[in-house]
Amino acid sequence: MSADPTPLVAVVVAFDSEELLPRCLTALLEAGVESVLVWDNSPAPRKPWCQATLGDPRVRRLGDGVNHGFGGGINRAVDTLGDLAGVNLLFVNPDCFVNEAAVSRIRDRLADPSVGAVAPGMRYPDGRRGIAGGSRPSVIKEALAATRVDDLMPRRVRSYVLSGAGGRLPWGAYGASVTSADDVALAWVSGFCMGIRGTVFQQAGGFDESFFLYFEDVDLCRRVAACGLKLLVLGGVEVEHVESTSTERAGKSRLYWAGFEQYAIKYRLRAGRRLASLMQR
Repeated sequence: MSADPTPLVAVVVAFDSEELLPRCLTALLEAGVESVLVWDNSPAPRKPWCQATLGDPRVRRLGDGVNHGFGGGINRAVDTLGDLAGVNLLFVNPDCFVNEAAVSRIRDRLADPSVGAVAPGMRYPDGRRGIAGGSRPSVIKEALAATRVDDLMPRRVRSYVLSGAGGRLPWGAYGASVTSADDVALAWVSGFCMGIRGTVFQQAGGFDESFFLYFEDVDLCRRVAACGLKLLVLGGVEVEHVESTSTERAGKSRLYWAGFEQYAIKYRLRAGRRLASLMQR
């Protein structure tokens, strides 16, 4: 375990997550986090799930019967902590299962004052690596991903384009998790399992609740980077992510493009706004 004594508070936003949430909470407790806040975005009356795990004094269940989205749920849960000085936060999706090695590395890296936020590598149950972070979004990248033209590109060309044509990314840093033991500094790290110091979260202003789901982590990281802090995907550690248990009913693609549209509006990407609008038709 890490020698860093700073308490690590995990925050999980749940929405009809009865199937996987117990495993998520058990993994967090076994990995050594000091406490867990579960913000339940499910409509009232809240369902009586996870009674065994929620009976643990380290776990608190919160909610008001309204679906505030991912960032809105995180903000409300964090607000209950009051003073964030001397607290590290770990945002975890309910379909993400952490392990002791990843939590220990997250603690260690957050002890570095030059680091703003971190994420471990992501791996799906079938062994594929997922996207744990990346370069700044652009219309070119989103269009390539939407049409899947990028799948046909040679690896070096794809890496160059995904980096914004400003140099090559280490392969695997944008389209997958880091495969080496070295950490990789990127423009954003994924909120599927994001560690951040409480004071940094506060300084950056928390999540922008105009993002309901998707791109709220990218936006937060942009503001953290503006504070002069690094964003790292951690090499050598991965956590399992099932993905999409809370978005299947609502339509993941629609929510994704709505998130990108909001990002394009906020950062004045007119072509991005047109693309996002077209993809939602």
